[in-house]
This record gives sequence, C-alpha cells and structure tokens, in this order.
Amino acid sequence: MEDQTRLLILQTLDFIIQALQKGDMLLIKSLSDRTIKSASIFQDPDSISIAIITYSLSKILERHEECLEECSKLIKLFQALKEDLEKNDITSFKEIEKKVLEFISRLDSKLGIYIEEVVEKARIKKGSKLYEHGLSSGRAAELLGISKWELMSYIGKTKIPDIEENPVSVKSRLNFAREIFKK
Repeated sequence: MEDQTRLLILQTLDFIIQALQKGDMLLIKSLSDRTIKSASIFQDPDSISIAIITYSLSKILERHEECLEECSKLIKLFQALKEDLEKNDITSFKEIEKKVLEFISRLDSKLGIYIEEVVEKARIKKGSKLYEHGLSSGRAAELLGISKWELMSYIGKTKIPDIEENPVSVKSRLNFAREIFKK
C-alpha cells in the first residue's frame, strides 16, 4: 500500500471513529464518497473496501437507529484497523477489515439479508463512482468484485453517461464540421 493511500485511509478511519462516537452518520456517508475519489485515482482495493464499509454502515445506521447500540464494538474494530495500519501490518489490517464487514452484516439477525443487499448495492454504487471518475467499467467492476453487467445496468439508470465536463453545443459542432469539409 502506498504511503499517500495509507495516510488517507488513516485519516478516514479517524473521522469514522469520531463520527461513530458522535452518532454523525452524514459524516460517515460523505467520507465514503471522498474515499472512493481517492480510490479512483490510486485504484487501491483497500480504499474501495473502506468506502464500501462506510457507505454500508451509514445506510444501515440511517435506517435502523437501534443498531447505534453496537457502535462501541464498531469503534473498537475501527481503532484496531487504525492501529494495524499505523504499524503498517497490512495482513492484520485486511483480517480486521473482513471482521468489520462480517460485524456489519451481523448487526441484527433480522437485518442479515438487508445488509447483504446494502453491501452489494454499495459495491455497485461505488463502481459507478469509479466509472464517473474515469475508470473503465471493466476495471471498476474488477476492483469491486462485481460483474460488469451489474455495473453497466446501474450506470444505464443514472445520468453518468450523459455528463460531459466541457459540453460543446450542437451549433459549435456543426460549424466545426463545416470548417473541416470546406478544406
């Protein structure tokens, strides 16, 4: 893991811990979006995994406030993640990362299926964000462990393919084409 990526994840983990302590789910969701931007630049699976964890966590806590009781256990897991990353113990970091995902999916036995669905949707949504930031759909799907078909199906329902950073008017395109064919 590159140092810059590691520092960004450490900073994100700090913010997640603070947000869980305060019960600030909006901060967790915004952290997820910020993390996916850096993941699109570095194409780093750990950043993507943290983004998925934070997004899933925010969705679950947003809809099921009774899960807030479990925050103390989550805080401990995130603190352990942070400590391992500070020590640069990537093997242990990845093991705890898996435990965090398992813990999120076990928050409430009634929510098990719902949580799996949220995690899967989070992967697809974050894949669309990677695509929006310039990665190919194939690469985004590969990084998130989803099928290209699922990703493209979701992207097709959004306005992402229609967004242009510097849109050129139809009139300008027509004038440009006329100039080319005059010569």
